Amino acid sequence: RLGGQAADADRLWSIMERYDADRAAIRAAAGRALPEARGTVPVAVVGGPVMRGHERVFEAVEEAGGRVVLDATETGLRSLPAPFDRRRGPGDDPLLALVDAYFGGIADVFQRPDTRLMDALVHETRASGARGIILWRYVWCDLWAALAERLREAAGLPVLALDVAGDAASLRQAVGRVQAFMEILR
Repeated sequence: RLGGQAADADRLWSIMERYDADRAAIRAAAGRALPEARGTVPVAVVGGPVMRGHERVFEAVEEAGGRVVLDATETGLRSLPAPFDRRRGPGDDPLLALVDAYFGGIADVFQRPDTRLMDALVHETRASGARGIILWRYVWCDLWAALAERLREAAGLPVLALDVAGDAASLRQAVGRVQAFMEILR
């Protein structure tokens, strides 16, 4: 009605399969175990988005003798949609597969109850071999703050809850806390 055209189901399936393959390659590359560097401590980073310039926290982990084995932040692998359900073959409505993958396949902190997110985080953290969890959150996000203690209990690992305000001073403070956390884990 607005001048566009209805999506051709076969073409949409083709595009979805191409993007699915790209995401599978990203997951595979991230899942490849890095050679264990002697003395490094594997950690998971979980939480909200890591904004531009805040990647410094990942560098701080490495500088302190650790390595991030799981990036489960909103800008990491956790927010990739699930693979499309291929049982819905060409000729079926691909929009149903899109809805399932995006709305049913991404566990997030705002969903209630948060059992799906907690189960996914604990599973992925254990599978990664992490010995500690860095919970990355911005001070205005109460949902992630509420998750810290439950995550510590469910995963059975030390959790560093990092509260970042978005400015340079809070980032420097976060880097210092990461360094201290890594010393504890060693």
